Amino acid sequence: MTRSNKAFIKDFIAKGNDVVLASGRNTRMLNPIERTVGSNLAFIGCNGGYVRDKDGKDLATHPLPVELVRDIYLELKDKYGIYMWFMMDDSRKDYVVLDRAPRGLLVLGKIVNSLSLKYKEDYELGVKKFVARMNSGEPIYKLMPIFGIGERGSQWASEALVPLREKFGDKVTLAQTSSSIEITAKGVSKGSGVSTYIKEKGMDPDQVIVVGDSGNDISMFDEFWHSFVMDKAPSSVKKHAVHVIRRVSDISQYLENPVLLENDRKLMASRNI
Repeated sequence: MTRSNKAFIKDFIAKGNDVVLASGRNTRMLNPIERTVGSNLAFIGCNGGYVRDKDGKDLATHPLPVELVRDIYLELKDKYGIYMWFMMDDSRKDYVVLDRAPRGLLVLGKIVNSLSLKYKEDYELGVKKFVARMNSGEPIYKLMPIFGIGERGSQWASEALVPLREKFGDKVTLAQTSSSIEITAKGVSKGSGVSTYIKEKGMDPDQVIVVGDSGNDISMFDEFWHSFVMDKAPSSVKKHAVHVIRRVSDISQYLENPVLLENDRKLMASRNI
């Protein structure tokens, strides 16, 4: 987190506003960010799989049906060039299975993870642990196959998304982010998570500002008209948001001059997507 982003978020909270971290990840990522900004944050985990207020109280939980997790895993296993699988619950751990990932990529991943320090992932690796967790009966909030790396991985993910939607689209929510497909319970997304939060808090949609940079943020951009996307985001994501910014702290100029936000609803409605 840059110094300007940290200062902006601290000031935003100090003025009585809510900051909600909407993540595709689990609670492992929440605590380091809370320590960085010096405040407890509300949390939307696993792309809306669960929504918690800043005191850790569950406002909503939407686990995937276990039988669907099994069906999707068996349907896609050893197909479409899948490198690895991630399965997530509401704990601090990910459960990971390697399918076709080259050993060198695994070593590189471990190095990058270790260098992430307080933001590194905790994970359980191996088919036995993955299957045992799947069959444990405990809630599973997200399943994510990863299809290679780079443009080739993204292409494989796009190819797999078509048959996956045909077979399971009426039962789960599917969101492609680069070379991965993120699978959550039907109707569950970051956008639905934000909607749940503001309903519980009695907020109006016009009071909400959403910001993101990836495919799993599109549901927020499509639902809330004060939407900001990072300029590093893919063009397929950018077209869903109203404003493009370089860093989160750039939002401050819009808050200082609200006239810049007045036409957001009209601009959102006029987008040709």
